[in-house]
Amino acid sequence: HGSTYTPMDILTRYHRMLGENADWIPGQDHAAIATEAVIIRELAKDGLTRESLGREAYIARVWEWRAQYGGIIDEQFKALGFGPDWERERFTMDPGLSAAVNRVFVDLYNDGFIYRGTRLVNWDPKAQSTLSDAEVENEERETFLWHIRYAADDGGPGVVIATTRPETMFADVAVAVHPDDERYGGLVGRNVILPLAKRPIPVIADAAVERDFGTGAVKVTPAHDPTDYEIGVRHNLPMPTVIDFAGRLTGDVPAAYIGLDRFAARAAVAADLAACGALLREEPYTTKVPVSSRTGEVIEPLLSLQWFCKMEELAKPALAAYRSGEITFVPERFGRTYEQWLENIRDWNVSRQVWWGHQLPVWYTPAADVIVAMTEDEARRIAGERYGGVALRRDPDTLDTWFSSGLWPFSILGWPEQTAELGQWYPNSVMITGREIIFLWVARMVMLGLRFVGRIPFKTVFITPLVFDIAGRKMSKSLGNAIDPLELAHKYGADGFRLGTMMQMRLESQELRFDERVCDQARRFNTKLWNALQYIVTRPEGLPAASVLPPAERLTLADKWVLNELHACVAEVTAALDGFAMGTAANTLHDFGWYKFCDWYLESTKIEAQRATRGPVLSFVLNALVRALHPIEPFVTE
Repeated sequence: HGSTYTPMDILTRYHRMLGENADWIPGQDHAAIATEAVIIRELAKDGLTRESLGREAYIARVWEWRAQYGGIIDEQFKALGFGPDWERERFTMDPGLSAAVNRVFVDLYNDGFIYRGTRLVNWDPKAQSTLSDAEVENEERETFLWHIRYAADDGGPGVVIATTRPETMFADVAVAVHPDDERYGGLVGRNVILPLAKRPIPVIADAAVERDFGTGAVKVTPAHDPTDYEIGVRHNLPMPTVIDFAGRLTGDVPAAYIGLDRFAARAAVAADLAACGALLREEPYTTKVPVSSRTGEVIEPLLSLQWFCKMEELAKPALAAYRSGEITFVPERFGRTYEQWLENIRDWNVSRQVWWGHQLPVWYTPAADVIVAMTEDEARRIAGERYGGVALRRDPDTLDTWFSSGLWPFSILGWPEQTAELGQWYPNSVMITGREIIFLWVARMVMLGLRFVGRIPFKTVFITPLVFDIAGRKMSKSLGNAIDPLELAHKYGADGFRLGTMMQMRLESQELRFDERVCDQARRFNTKLWNALQYIVTRPEGLPAASVLPPAERLTLADKWVLNELHACVAEVTAALDGFAMGTAANTLHDFGWYKFCDWYLESTKIEAQRATRGPVLSFVLNALVRALHPIEPFVTE
């Protein structure tokens, strides 16, 4: 937060100083899954669950928590000197923003973009909800690669597959090989026998198979693996499920495994395969495992009936806006990240099985007819017209948090009302964020902005770097190397933290190896400026008006040199801020202030030859330096 939000404040202050109508509207999303995890943990301490409270009482409890803790981040921002437009602060669950969410959902549904269907999703067995890709982290973990023989149905040797998940084999519906793999040409179209289950499954050819992985033959389990799901769709294969939403074995599996946790079942299946001679070998293997960033639970890809949004048509204008140069990225290479995701976009699973958030504006009749409406009253009116007086049941699911966040650039300005703010500040100028949510947030804001306002939501996307510790490790609570910016602000001053952090930011680098010593260097710089001011105001001539310089013929060589260096500094800082090069701006100001102004020119004013002109020149240079520094260091400079 310290490294991403400081540039927002710098640019806002800079453009305000240029006399522009610059606005930075602060806000927060409702962080549905993360917040729900906290609340459920708190309820458990009192022996309660969300179900025992009921939805209405549970939501009231979350709002109480929000009232108690929601303002903390604002106070932290203020302590760091951030000066956004607090009067227009927004929260994604505010009434106006919630109404905008319903409007967009209803319109997308009526236009044929939103539908309900059974698809493979990221399922968190602990949170009991689907997750977006942004909430899934791929962690390297040590496991095993099990080599298992699937004998041919005629008694021949069949094929050997390699898998890291033998517990899913009961959902296997085929074995796939690459069409050009000569090793298996004679097997394609024939059947092999699934061990333990002892049922035949076909050998198929599909180009998605990696010939160099394992044996070059893979089990196809469409209901429990994203790649297998695509193979299953292409070959019209059945999709049986053998793991339930609690992560336990279920369905058409041998009775001994029913109800076993997936990881206990893994060990049991491997042991039974070894006992019957089907397990050829078990070798240590390092692989990337999808893990929920919210709960730490290993994600289970599962088939689930969910609400989806068709994305292909929405993506086309967003792609065109980038390719035409309407939207640019800084650094430029991140445009390719945006482009690649839109080129390969899939339908978006927008429903979540949590209670905190925007409840789907969807109702069902007893006959399971679907009614999508802005309000319950409207839903009842539609039901009356279509089906007579029937009871309605509202869908309990909520929308993915990114759905409301995707409307942010225009919903915070009052859309769908044509407000003065919407007319003045849409499209926004600059979007500042991190690279990990380019496709989850940036691309969706572009798609939805073009769809509902008819224009791009912002012109420039500035991607700030990830922050690592000085040893190059990503900062995290689990490693114990995360740093609270407020602690640094207490230690070095908010300005020391801000300047020190910006001095380490390089435009093209996306790895900021944070060195706390640079914040101490910035603190000492501010002390040096303070001492310079003390020296200037205690001269006999005092501190003359900063806007009046002596005539050029009266200026000494030292005066002309420092003024020349000042103008070069200001020109470089201006160009740096215009180009989002925060590190260049910060280091240029530091070096000019410390070495050229304080160490050199200020010292030169102590000699007799400089005394006649030093007052106005010192005043002019100090004033210009402080103004140039102000966007980065608001406290000291004010």
